[in-house]
Amino acid sequence: NERMRTIIDDTLEYARASEEIDLKSEINLKRFITEVIDDLQGEISMADATINFGKLPTVIGNSTLIRILFQNLLSNAIKFRSPDRKPIITVSSKDQEDPNFCVIKVTDNGIGIDTKYHDKIFGQFERLHTYKEYPGTGLGLSVCKKIVTKLGGKIRISSVVGEGTTFEIDLMKAGKGQFE
Repeated sequence: NERMRTIIDDTLEYARASEEIDLKSEINLKRFITEVIDDLQGEISMADATINFGKLPTVIGNSTLIRILFQNLLSNAIKFRSPDRKPIITVSSKDQEDPNFCVIKVTDNGIGIDTKYHDKIFGQFERLHTYKEYPGTGLGLSVCKKIVTKLGGKIRISSVVGEGTTFEIDLMKAGKGQFE
């Protein structure tokens, strides 16, 4: 059964985010986002989605966890698209007040999430829609939160129903946090 396989895969992914692993690698985010976009090319094509990104910093983290984080966020942005317009997703970054961190934003023009659910969506198996409407296990954003927390950062959401969602992720910058 396809759905059961997805639940097992997502549960394994959640467990992987809990493992003791090297968290000190320098990650060129621009390269990783490019690779994740390549991995998601089937979904992107099917949804006729556009993913934009400009200069992104090098961050401190773990390559597997960073890949899972952005794969989940971009995949969700594609999945929860508005039926009224083509999905446009933007990955951007900016410096933060704390010079050791940067903020990575993943913004979409999808269906949005009501503010009353903003705290709930990071819980395990939290679903706001039926499986028939939007397939998935409800683990993706809990995995994202677990990863960001493990990397010493924070994840926040802002959203307007019917207009779109932005996830802001604080990650530790590598070295001088050069942008490429």
